[in-house]
Amino acid sequence: MSGFNDAFAPNAYRLTSPLREVYYALALRLDGKADTGRVVSQDDHVAIVSLLNRIGFLYAMPWAGSDPGDVAWALTFIDYVNSGVKATVEQVIQRTTSIFEEFDRELLGQMGLDAKQATEMTMWIATAVQDRLDRGPGGGAIPTEKPRDQADFSEMMRRILGVTLDDLAARFGPDAADAFWCAFVSRRSPSARTRYYTQQNPIESSPLIEIKPGLALVVSANQIFNAVTSTCWESIRRTDAVDRAYRRRDKYAEDKADELCRRLANGKAKVYRGPSESPSGAYEHDLVVTWEASVAIIEVKASRIREPLRDPDRALPRIRDDFRSESGIEGGMRQAKRVIDRLDSGKPVRMYERTSGAEVAVLDPSELKYRYACVLTFEHFGPLESSMELLLDPDLAPLRPWAMNLYDFETLIGGFESRGWGVAKFFRYLQERKTVAGGRIFIDEEIEMGGWFLRYGTLQEVMDIAERGDRATVLPGASFVFDELYLARKQGRNPRRGHDIPTSEFLVTERDRPQIEQALGEFERFLRSGDT
Repeated sequence: MSGFNDAFAPNAYRLTSPLREVYYALALRLDGKADTGRVVSQDDHVAIVSLLNRIGFLYAMPWAGSDPGDVAWALTFIDYVNSGVKATVEQVIQRTTSIFEEFDRELLGQMGLDAKQATEMTMWIATAVQDRLDRGPGGGAIPTEKPRDQADFSEMMRRILGVTLDDLAARFGPDAADAFWCAFVSRRSPSARTRYYTQQNPIESSPLIEIKPGLALVVSANQIFNAVTSTCWESIRRTDAVDRAYRRRDKYAEDKADELCRRLANGKAKVYRGPSESPSGAYEHDLVVTWEASVAIIEVKASRIREPLRDPDRALPRIRDDFRSESGIEGGMRQAKRVIDRLDSGKPVRMYERTSGAEVAVLDPSELKYRYACVLTFEHFGPLESSMELLLDPDLAPLRPWAMNLYDFETLIGGFESRGWGVAKFFRYLQERKTVAGGRIFIDEEIEMGGWFLRYGTLQEVMDIAERGDRATVLPGASFVFDELYLARKQGRNPRRGHDIPTSEFLVTERDRPQIEQALGEFERFLRSGDT
């Protein structure tokens, strides 16, 4: 699988969704009889890439319809099957350990490890692999000369990416090592388990690949951290503590949102947590942030989007229900709308502390002229965050609401801090983003729009397109600025500004339609060629 995720590789070697496609290929590879030892040639490599990409395209084909509901189903489906967890290792560790720290007894009973132990073992593995890579050629694991053949290459991979049960046992004890190996190692099986691209993939929950008893390869250290999180949830759901765990998750989400908003405010804006519109506690809101003439009503929602079904007629109602539920994005928008409607009607809104009933703020419509309805989600909702108009009830459309998941919001705040930006810039972002909303501009994920703003300091070009009534698509890539900032921070250097990349790299407009139509025509001819 080496090279499949190389962004600079020739097109023939590039996967469209490297994370998902590599794991899918590995799952297929582990199903069946013993390894024949066949050497994978260069032609084989190209053929594998072509087949995997073709499978992904064929799953994506049903979204060709123009109905917003069909598009919402298709985009949600594609995002679900093609996207993994998009977060730093630090973010995943913090969330996992914070939520599950109270459930050691339950986790030990189910998987033989608690969350802290599993995370520490994963960190040890990731650090060991990274150390071998950092030593470079001649440092022991990586030879100075190019591998001579497949066997030579395989041996090099074992030295770089290998982890042994004995090493884990020596470091963490045999019981913990056995439990970890049982939970996170996949083995070849004679019975077929994986066939379809959309099936639950065992490699994602057990991402260490055993190549012989007691020796496994690390395909992606980051994925092991994600697997720890999902395995902890699977274990907790089998216990009586599941409801308590969900309450802990909800509180974590609210605590995290509060922490991030206060980082953003930096003492210059007022942040009210959990205020209600009544002394009795009725009509509570998670966070209210005021700054000069702006107010943001922020609701935090910890529900998730369930796995989209492959049948559009059955899938769309499920997606719509999750989106519009009281604990979903639209439910949060309706909560925020109560306050904004009252302000729009010229009525002040009094806010009260939820436990004592004491008045903590008065939102004055004559002072707060800029009003924003915002939702922060615990889970990733993909295009349903950034292109809400696909499913949003028409009576909420005038709000031009804004949503983002907590992982991305933390990334956005970190990006602002790296630029020396604060609450003033954030409210400017909300105002410009509000202008872009409305269905003319398609955005795959909200973090892409945040990345655009961070690169260029404004959304003006996209705003101009929206205000002209034209259509455009913001392409994935603008958010890479956050990766640049993250790496710069890790390496202790100043990041480049990022605005030297032309905006055309991240934007497809009506002027690009002829090229798009040509590409679609070629793809349709390919599908009709009988080679599928």
